[in-house]
Amino acid sequence: MSRPTERSGDAELVAASSEDPEAFGELFHRHAPRLHAYIKRRLGRTLADDIVAEAFATAFRQRGRFDGRSEFAAWLWGIASNLIAKHHRQETRMYRAFARTGVDPAEDGIAELVSDRMTAAAQGLIWRRPSPH
Repeated sequence: MSRPTERSGDAELVAASSEDPEAFGELFHRHAPRLHAYIKRRLGRTLADDIVAEAFATAFRQRGRFDGRSEFAAWLWGIASNLIAKHHRQETRMYRAFARTGVDPAEDGIAELVSDRMTAAAQGLIWRRPSPH
């Protein structure tokens, strides 16, 4: 098999990456900027960096499942969309947990919670386990 080039099609690069994993890098160069822009509009820059990386890592691990007759970009966007949906589900669960507990880490900073707890403990308002020494 000849070494894939920048002119190779996406399906050829995916197939070539089974023998030469570095061939997958060309797919990253082709598709990462547009995918990042799409995800950034949905989730912001920081999360976009993470989701793009995870989308390509997932695509690389599952490249044997890629059907060369379909468009790689559509397949990759599907992976990214699933990761975005997963993020939204996790975020929803987290906010529901905050609602149940009444703790909002954005309002109640961790340092303030620790400080309040330490003050209460120092005043004897919180039972502390006796020291083993």
